Amino acid sequence: MDYSVFSKAVIGYKNRVKHKSSQDYSYYKEYNDHISVSIADGHGVDRCRFSHRGSEFASKACVHVFDYIFNEMKNLELYDIVKLLESNEYKEYISIKVHEMWKESVYKHFAKKIPNVYKIDYILYGTTLIGALITDKFNLYLQIGDGDILEYENGNFDIITYDKKSNVKGVINSMYLNEAYEYIQIKYKLNDESSKKSVILFSDGYTNS
Repeated sequence: MDYSVFSKAVIGYKNRVKHKSSQDYSYYKEYNDHISVSIADGHGVDRCRFSHRGSEFASKACVHVFDYIFNEMKNLELYDIVKLLESNEYKEYISIKVHEMWKESVYKHFAKKIPNVYKIDYILYGTTLIGALITDKFNLYLQIGDGDILEYENGNFDIITYDKKSNVKGVINSMYLNEAYEYIQIKYKLNDESSKKSVILFSDGYTNS
């Protein structure tokens, strides 16, 4: 695969005013036959005091699950891959797996920080999440919240639209929701041998700028 991965983080205005660092976390793994990449944007408000860790846990969970499902698919014919990716059950399987892995990491961190409290307040770790699994045959995209994913090819941009409705009016969807997996969107695009496609991930600030 002929891809290069690079990233740039910018501290937002609200965090600068509060003298806080960025709550974003990006993570990727690159192999000969695929790339798994993700960005999570911790909410950064006072109510989400561990959102910098929540974004780390979400980003790593996404990449781990992408690697896992790629290994499930890599020996399948394209027809069977498409059949899987068209299946709502398989999309839900991916979404649940990412959310459960995130919750497991949150639990371990929470238990160390506040060992005598048994009910986890997941909003402390609130974060959005976007990710891309890039292969020769297809690209798989995962999204929850207000991040943006774009494909660029031959001078044209194609936005991977996020179609899920907000769980709470006026509030973006987040991994802290009890049933966040219901608001995780999975989409895919097929690649051909001549494809020279670039994939761009924005934690936020593209379509909402």
